[in-house]
Amino acid sequence: MTDIRVPTLGESVTEATVGKWFKQPGDAVAVDEPLVELETDKVTLEVPAPAAGVLGEITAKNGETVGIGALLGQIMEGASAAPKAATPTPKPAEAPKPAPAAARVTPPNPDATVHVEITADEAVWMLARADGKYAFSATMDAHTTRTVEGVKEVTLRLGNAGGVTILLNGKSIGPPGPKGQVRTIQLTSGGFQIVPAKPPAAPVDRL
Repeated sequence: MTDIRVPTLGESVTEATVGKWFKQPGDAVAVDEPLVELETDKVTLEVPAPAAGVLGEITAKNGETVGIGALLGQIMEGASAAPKAATPTPKPAEAPKPAPAAARVTPPNPDATVHVEITADEAVWMLARADGKYAFSATMDAHTTRTVEGVKEVTLRLGNAGGVTILLNGKSIGPPGPKGQVRTIQLTSGGFQIVPAKPPAAPVDRL
């Protein structure tokens, strides 16, 4: 069983509110698949599945406030939450474990004009989209590298803008922001721009 916990949220941000769960207990999940949305006064981020399996108990419900490292829920191993009946059939050979997210290689896109390589200088959470479609989200460990390709654009949301080195079509774009700061960056074949942060939503009065 694998725990789902609140990742680092950025400098001076110590807690978040559970916005919504994308999966329900019993649903099958894949590695890096977004499971739950967290909201802070600076950014809204998606927490990915740390492992493949079936979503078990949801510990933090929608609307609850959670701190960094707090338990959100758990993922159970296997393709189904229902217990299997015991049978005398021999056990199959154990399947090899999936490679870590940072080590997976995405097949090159022959139509891509935007090639982005992200190297983590220190631990950093990141969400990547290619041409508006979800690519991956994960907390990258220091000295790991991920690549994203897009036909027209690639968008990155970084939880620690100063903790990464980004290459756009083989050329460094320089630091996208200071350490600990949240930044959203839009990259095209012609360059890149910082996307202004959305203002925080007005608080909802709860009876």
